Amino acid sequence: MNNHGRDESTVIDLSVINPQRSRPQQYTPPPRSPPIITSPTLNSPNIFNHLSLLDNSDPSSPATASPTNGSGTGSGNNNNNNNQNRHSKGQAKGGAGGGGGGHGGNGGHETKECPRHADGHPPNRLTTRDLGNNRTVYLFFGSDVVLFDTIMTYRLGKPDMHVEDAIDAHGEHQGADAMANLIYGTQAFDMVLKYPIAEHLRKVPLTPEQTSINVDNTEKGAAAAQEGQGLINNNNSDTTTGAGAAAGAANKDLEAGAVNTAKIEQEAKLEMYRRRFKKALLKEGLVIEEEPNIDGEEMFVKIYAPFWRLCVEAQRLRFKVELMHAETSKEKAAADAAAAKAKSQGVLYRYFWRFIQKADNVSLPLRPESLQFKATKLRQYALAEKTRRWSDIVRHGGGIKPDGSGVGSRMGSDGRDGFFDTARRGRLTESIIIYSKIKTKRGDRHALKTVMDKKAYTDMFTLHDGSYKSKVKPIPNQRTLLFQNWVRSTRTQPLEDIRHYYGEKVALYFAWIGHYTKWLFWAALAGVLFLVYGISNHFIKGTGPAEGTLGGQLVDIFDNALTLPYALFMSVWSALFVEYWKRKSAVLAYEWNTLDFEQLERARPEFKPTGTRTSPVTGKLELYYPRYKQVVSIFTSILVVLISIGIVIISVGSLMLFNLYMKKNDDPQSFRAGLNKNVATVLTALLSLVVIVVLGTIYAKLAQILTDNENHKRLTQYEDALIIKRFLFDFVNFYSALVYIAFFKDYITEDVEIIKGQPKDSCDKDGCLGELAIQLAIVFVGKQLINQAQEIAIPILKKWWNKKNELAERAANLKGKYKSQTKAVKPPQWAKDDLLPAYNPQMFEEYRELVIQFGFCTLFVTAFPIAPIFALLNNVLEIRVDAYKLLTQHKRPIAQGAQDIGSWGTILMLLTHISVFTNACLIAFQSKWMINNVFKRIPWV
Repeated sequence: MNNHGRDESTVIDLSVINPQRSRPQQYTPPPRSPPIITSPTLNSPNIFNHLSLLDNSDPSSPATASPTNGSGTGSGNNNNNNNQNRHSKGQAKGGAGGGGGGHGGNGGHETKECPRHADGHPPNRLTTRDLGNNRTVYLFFGSDVVLFDTIMTYRLGKPDMHVEDAIDAHGEHQGADAMANLIYGTQAFDMVLKYPIAEHLRKVPLTPEQTSINVDNTEKGAAAAQEGQGLINNNNSDTTTGAGAAAGAANKDLEAGAVNTAKIEQEAKLEMYRRRFKKALLKEGLVIEEEPNIDGEEMFVKIYAPFWRLCVEAQRLRFKVELMHAETSKEKAAADAAAAKAKSQGVLYRYFWRFIQKADNVSLPLRPESLQFKATKLRQYALAEKTRRWSDIVRHGGGIKPDGSGVGSRMGSDGRDGFFDTARRGRLTESIIIYSKIKTKRGDRHALKTVMDKKAYTDMFTLHDGSYKSKVKPIPNQRTLLFQNWVRSTRTQPLEDIRHYYGEKVALYFAWIGHYTKWLFWAALAGVLFLVYGISNHFIKGTGPAEGTLGGQLVDIFDNALTLPYALFMSVWSALFVEYWKRKSAVLAYEWNTLDFEQLERARPEFKPTGTRTSPVTGKLELYYPRYKQVVSIFTSILVVLISIGIVIISVGSLMLFNLYMKKNDDPQSFRAGLNKNVATVLTALLSLVVIVVLGTIYAKLAQILTDNENHKRLTQYEDALIIKRFLFDFVNFYSALVYIAFFKDYITEDVEIIKGQPKDSCDKDGCLGELAIQLAIVFVGKQLINQAQEIAIPILKKWWNKKNELAERAANLKGKYKSQTKAVKPPQWAKDDLLPAYNPQMFEEYRELVIQFGFCTLFVTAFPIAPIFALLNNVLEIRVDAYKLLTQHKRPIAQGAQDIGSWGTILMLLTHISVFTNACLIAFQSKWMINNVFKRIPWV
């Protein structure tokens, strides 16, 4: 199987990066065990010292190298019926298929004998092992079969040893960490997929004390190891009986006509795709375990990514990792001199300077230098020092320990986390899975997209670290720590912990909303001062009319001597907010090593190229899609967007006519006769809010279809195109009615009679500012109330309702089904997470909601000066609600990298520029106070 598009390669010498002195003494297994892989010594060669992991390059750049020695066909000819190892020794030359389990054709690299095809190992074939409790392990490489049996024998021979000891004992072998976690049942897997089991293949639900039927028992060497070992295999008589019973039940169903033949054929096709998918992942170096749920209706595929495979993927993705840094004597002397100088200054000076540095985002300490990751230089990076235990370096960082605590809570023997945190492990594993290939009738295709499109698999997710209510002492799991220090805490958000758990994209969103909320405090404070002055002017000094319309009273409060200074302040505030966010974003990108993320981004699996070409920039082959086809799609999208905007404008005009109709009082018998004009204005605003929500929901699906049709190559390009479409529509949808009231209502209808015999649509004697304030208050505050209802009230109502209905019943059944006759067994984390809905890691709706809010706070702040107050109250609640929702109510999203917030930053700057113009126009044309007290005194106005 050829994996096109990868040109990176590496050779991992585990005897170098994992010195023998850091591992405990190797355990010698019993005589009846399968061939044992002994620890390397200085005088004996290590067969894993020269594992060449060669692929063809980034998916956007197919490899072009031709074999230099041999035919290169040693990549995928792994015959399951041949007991001879065809790929040992010289046949692996000319291709990387030996070491990577099928990545052949790149003969530009000379490959040494691959240990995965060494003499004495079983042949490379799809092999299974039964761990009991319905757990089945899938292996492909013969060396992995031997390693599995070796670690299993180690566990049986030394039951007092823990998983860390097993990893250290076999640390020189590729995949020992994943295999040990699998055998010891730590639940430290990196990804979970699931698919429904066909009805005619479902077995009777088993209790946790029972075990499943062996799937494959053909390996003679494995059978010798399994003999007499209850943890490895079930009794053969039980296997025969169970298989016979299952076959008999299937025959009865077929005879009775209960099973549809078409469904069986369809399921056979899906199983074929699943088998190909498993082989593709196994050849990529992953380890697969399957386990059905307690009902036997769904199968969960748990994927373990060995540390060496993560290193290879990190090198391909060009991750930047911090180097080890030991403080030199010069650096220490400079730090001491700086501390002495600071101490010599006055107290007020020190605190004032510290405040200025903190406000200016320059007080952050410089981190150690970072370089692109190279697997062969592992021991030069931080968290991979030569003095660290190998098990501490490769530790998963997730899963459950026997005491119920999380493995991911920085619980290494030295109190530090592993080299790859759980977020980065999930991101790397997803990359391996997404870009793996399978052969189809149309050629090689991305495996995951193919099986998902065929519905062979229905879901893929990564696990939470455990319960967010864990009470294990002294350290609970990372999920519980985030719940305590983030959701329930009023302190500063732990951005580093969020990043290590969810990745840079999610952490960047919470960094942005935190920055936005802090800046809103000053705008809200100015709004409060403005409101106090306006109320005092209206009620205490008695400058306002005793009676009048609601709009007139709002104008009297909001239109005063502070209107111009407040508008000037908000213009400066919005500009500084955006500029300071740029600085903070750059600081975070530097600290998180994502400054060049977009330059190194890989092609999307959904990208559909028409061929390849030589890149005019790099000179390498790359996947190619004709520019003219994309231009045609973009012009089609522009046309549809313009039509959608036209529909919004028509809806605004319809609401305007409705407002005129409600204000018409020509018929004394009509219900409109005694209707207050304010009621008509409020009713129109409510209808406008409904239209905005409905049209926005419909257009959201349309925009995604249009963006999919444009076939963007990079995910960042795809997201930016979608953001632009959505915002253009939202801008017209949310602000068009406000723009009409503010700038056109009093002027466009001055000489135009819209309805015959109907009074012209004009503002009252107090001007349009009051009606604009009413419209803005209802739409702005109403939109926030709807969003909070969706995020708080609706989940609470669902939770209350589900206490009596399906979800609570499923949760109760889940707990009940995992109870044995002797003791209660907690449901596994993958079973609990499966009940939760998925979460979109792009955070698109969250950004959209807040950017629209920013527009309301800036574009028409002159008409509604207390908008920042409502925005601040909403955002303080929004941070905790989003954190709670993300941490407790949804599956854990797969981590994604990000350099910045994308096109949202450009949109914020655009809104800032437009707000200067809109507020200036409001003051110039709608402010009665400015007209009466300023403009009349200027002769030339």
